Amino acid sequence: MTRAPKPPLDKSVVKKNVSVIHINAKLSLIQRKLVNALLYNAYDALLAQPKHSVNVVLLCEMIGFESRNLTHLKLALAGLTKTNISWDVLEDNGSVRWGTSGMLAEAEIFEGVCTYSYAPSLAQKLYHPDIYSKINLSVVRDMRSAHALVLYENCYRFIDLGHTPWWD
Repeated sequence: MTRAPKPPLDKSVVKKNVSVIHINAKLSLIQRKLVNALLYNAYDALLAQPKHSVNVVLLCEMIGFESRNLTHLKLALAGLTKTNISWDVLEDNGSVRWGTSGMLAEAEIFEGVCTYSYAPSLAQKLYHPDIYSKINLSVVRDMRSAHALVLYENCYRFIDLGHTPWWD
């Protein structure tokens, strides 16, 4: 099955579940960029395919990674397999569904291609988010600070309101 080509990065937007935006894990800038790029790459086939692939050169371009040191990229991917995502969802019948998963179930780089997968329960939540923000990948690619990226993702979620909520 051939997928339609993705639009150029300057027009690429990923629909990101706010639970993933508000993750408490200490992710590096490259890991945060990878989360967005990998989700964007997999989104159309997120529920149809258990594994997803992207050319490493394209992945590096998507996240603004200009180093030839793939060890840094590999360590970032390995860290995402160890990063837990938890959800606590109130169902329509009033019961609470709690779950947890690694951000990535697995990742592999072989012959210039990065192949990765999500746990099925997380893939379902990522594909059908109750609350999400649309994140522009060209903005993400140019970010130089993990803190700035977190702030951008959180603020962009509230762009239509004109302000963000207050938190203690």
